Amino acid sequence: MVFSPVQAMVKKYLDRLGIKTLAAIPVFHSHYDHALDSAEIAKLTGATVLGSESTAEIARGENLPEAQIQVTQPYQSHQFGDFTITMIPSQHVPLPGIVNLTNMMGDVTAPLQQPASMFAFAEGETYAIHIAHPLGNSMLHSGAFYPGELSSLVPDSATTRQYPIDTLFQCTPGLQKLSPKVQAQYYQEIVLDTGVKRIVPVHWDDFTLSLEEPLLPLQRFAEDMEGSMDFLSKASAQHGVEIGFLPTWQAHVLYEGH
Repeated sequence: MVFSPVQAMVKKYLDRLGIKTLAAIPVFHSHYDHALDSAEIAKLTGATVLGSESTAEIARGENLPEAQIQVTQPYQSHQFGDFTITMIPSQHVPLPGIVNLTNMMGDVTAPLQQPASMFAFAEGETYAIHIAHPLGNSMLHSGAFYPGELSSLVPDSATTRQYPIDTLFQCTPGLQKLSPKVQAQYYQEIVLDTGVKRIVPVHWDDFTLSLEEPLLPLQRFAEDMEGSMDFLSKASAQHGVEIGFLPTWQAHVLYEGH
């Protein structure tokens, strides 16, 4: 399959959301479903595309000015107004074995000109994206992890928690594939140790469908959403963590001002 941004469509949906300007677009990793439109959105909003060197090469292939491209380093913090974005090296969920025969789990090493094959959008680095703000902190996280990857966010006996996580945007694919023991460790490190108050499931919907259609879960071969939600629901009920989905095409206030 070959992909390329459609400017009119990107603009249509930005207008639908009422988005005219953006400061930053932190890119989770560089597969097509995350990085494809990043440069086009940046062109229309003036945003900086923030991510790995692979993400930067995708932006360069779309002729985004270098001033709007920022390559992050592990645990480096980036300031955008009152928001502090920290890109934490994390792990992509395992993909079917046949994918590993392509370059999709490798790097983009030269400017990627589009249209381009989906296999040309290599992963690069996958990040846990932590976004701190005076009113509350949030994080986007994969359904896989490196044990201890968030240790800098967790308090020890001599310090207080510097970056608690109020809202976790949890990618559900992959969670159901973890063994019960690893699921428990995942929940402890990603949710409990960081003080998460609410979990918002994301990346569960079938992104091959038009945005004009109702959201539907990914097909079963890609994700067992019921299994993932069963794990999250049981663990969260036990520990008093709220779970809720975001309304489609509606503004949602995460943190009330003081």
